[in-house]
Amino acid sequence: MQLEKRDLGRGYWAKQVGRLTRSGLSAREFSAKHGLKLRTLQWWRWRLKQDLKDAPVRRRVKRARFIEVTPQLAVAPAAGRVRICLGALSMEFETPPPAAYVLQLAREVTPC
Repeated sequence: MQLEKRDLGRGYWAKQVGRLTRSGLSAREFSAKHGLKLRTLQWWRWRLKQDLKDAPVRRRVKRARFIEVTPQLAVAPAAGRVRICLGALSMEFETPPPAAYVLQLAREVTPC
């Protein structure tokens, strides 16, 4: 008995086309074996191939690499302000902040 499967949607037919491809059977043999309408199976196979052709090519984007920041003791300037720039963030301090604080800021700031 031929079952009408068109109302089951894209997910169902994508599975069936995948099973057809892996089975090694012809579309005619596969549809007869599984009770599917041959023309419906052929149409979905064609539709899914068209969708792949029409899909935009996704380019692989390199992930941002993180570098380890090791705090080191620095000699504070005798006079003046201290400026710390982390990407687009710029901060000025009257005295140098603790190295652990700067390290925490560097970890929290999202790179531009």
